[in-house]
Amino acid sequence: MDLPYYCRQPAVKKQNTLRQIRQIAQPLVDMLDDTMLLCGSEAYVSVLAFYTYLKGAAKMNVPGAKTVLDDLSTRFPSRPAKKEKAV
Repeated sequence: MDLPYYCRQPAVKKQNTLRQIRQIAQPLVDMLDDTMLLCGSEAYVSVLAFYTYLKGAAKMNVPGAKTVLDDLSTRFPSRPAKKEKAV
């Protein structure tokens, strides 16, 4: 794209051109968003499985497990206790 030429064009033409570029790029941006979401989800599931393994290892007094668990536990805050419903 010839940017100096583009900058000399009337505002309406610039806006239409930018809109066309956005329409072309939007499906790619949407796919990137989906990919990032999926990768984040897969990473979270993997780390959660590792964290669960570490909790078991720490209970069995595996050397070093408690230290790693303490470091990782900041990423997995405990959930508040469930309140029992009154009947």
